[in-house]
Amino acid sequence: MSLSTVIPRSTKYCSAVENIVKTLGHATNQQIHAELCRLYPKVSMTTVHRITTRLFLRGIISQAPTTSDGSLRYDANIVEHDHFVCAQCGGIRDVSIAEDVTRVLNKALDGCKVTGRVVVFGTCHSCGSVEKKKGKK
Repeated sequence: MSLSTVIPRSTKYCSAVENIVKTLGHATNQQIHAELCRLYPKVSMTTVHRITTRLFLRGIISQAPTTSDGSLRYDANIVEHDHFVCAQCGGIRDVSIAEDVTRVLNKALDGCKVTGRVVVFGTCHSCGSVEKKKGKK
């Protein structure tokens, strides 16, 4: 067995993508590509896709709920957790509610067992504030 099969190769691009996801918290490949192009203008979307896949498979980043158009979104937080997604702007936040919510769901579902994480959709504070201002006019 060669050393390259034991230790997956890491590149300057991998390090940069990892840092970008940590900075943004949650990011699509398109968002990562835009940031990465500031450092490496000639990097391709294919390279970004390969890197995010590699980092995900290594457990360095995790996947977050997809965007409304179905784009994959990556998460810097690799600890299992839940998400709140704004249905208007698509913004996303980490929350920890599964324990409480699954208990209620399991009871309501009369014997069914809910597993997995929870994604809640709603309106974020910023979008809610905009709606309130529109309503006052």
